[in-house]
Amino acid sequence: MRYLAMMLSVPADRDLLNATNWIFSQTATHDPKWLDGKFNAWLEGNAVLAPDRQIVDILRVDLPTGPENRSDRSPSSRSVDSIN
Repeated sequence: MRYLAMMLSVPADRDLLNATNWIFSQTATHDPKWLDGKFNAWLEGNAVLAPDRQIVDILRVDLPTGPENRSDRSPSSRSVDSIN
């Protein structure tokens, strides 16, 4: 398994240098069947506020041959909402 998708955060009023203040989301693995078996790994992602006011993790997906794809993931679950 290469990379796991996850998000990290710290409440705004907490000390970033205190490790106990960090909050880790659930991790998500990938399914080798996604994208016709061409899904290599999760790459970098960003926390984005979705239209429904939920935070989602928009991740770049590594494929052996382009085009690149995007994954929308809810950090509160181990599931993936979509891969486009």
